[in-house]
Amino acid sequence: MVPLLLLGVALGVLTLENEGKVQADPVRIWREAGMSVVRGRVEGFVVFERLGKEHRGIWIQKLGVGKPRCLVREGRYPRIGPDGKVVYFIRGDQSICRISAEGGRVEELLEWFERIPAISIHPKRHDLLFVCSSGVWKINTVNLQVSQIEGTPQRPAAVDVDLHDDVVISTFEGRHHMLWKQQSEHILNSEWLKVDVGCSAAISPQGTYFTDNQNRHECIEVKTFSTNEVIHEVRTYPEIYTVDNEAWTNLDEWLVFNSETRGGRFAWLYKMGDPHAFKCTFTWDSDRPDAYITRVVEPGGEKLVRKKKI
Repeated sequence: MVPLLLLGVALGVLTLENEGKVQADPVRIWREAGMSVVRGRVEGFVVFERLGKEHRGIWIQKLGVGKPRCLVREGRYPRIGPDGKVVYFIRGDQSICRISAEGGRVEELLEWFERIPAISIHPKRHDLLFVCSSGVWKINTVNLQVSQIEGTPQRPAAVDVDLHDDVVISTFEGRHHMLWKQQSEHILNSEWLKVDVGCSAAISPQGTYFTDNQNRHECIEVKTFSTNEVIHEVRTYPEIYTVDNEAWTNLDEWLVFNSETRGGRFAWLYKMGDPHAFKCTFTWDSDRPDAYITRVVEPGGEKLVRKKKI
């Protein structure tokens, strides 16, 4: 762990080097001792898929607690429903399922005719978006009605949606991905606008910001849709580790993302503008994290978001 004094000096040097430029938000590498720090800032939980052969499946873990539990022994790409009670995931290549965040029976919502690489949950409504080679589709998680979103670029690889249905997707073009944003008042029959290069499409719940890793995966840029301005640049510091698979939590100011270090793969929780991120998985093989925050403790006091027992 970097000593606090040394960290302060390093951050000061970084600020001087970037004076007049976009300020990077260095990610301090918290070890297991940092779990108490997480508990002092937020409550909630994180879901993630594990890649290790003996532990494959969807796992859930309280923020600031070192021991996760398995929700289901198969599945990938978990995403948390808007009320924090249900976890949606992809089973195999073509099936979309859900399970209670407390565990229990797996319910299959859809068996599709193409491979499904990614899904996204609407922040408020009962809509789940998924992508496949034929475009972007939507399924209502209550009545299971499926409809296609027309006019999308070909071969989408990821998708995310905000309260206003401003859908962002990433599309494979040659060797790189390109972020697109749908441009219309209605999600159907929309036209699409290229936003920037990058993958792991993620948009804030209010639709103000989106993330961009520039395909290099050395940092995550948080940008505004209105001006394409970089608000924050999140990278590991002082060592540069790969960052990827970023996703917004249920709160506009909090992100969760994956980082691959020399020691393994971990998920990190990050609040916009903070000087460090919190390590929130400890299994060495986590991927595609999503997080749900129920309580935030700010320097000025406590902000109650929503209480939920996990």
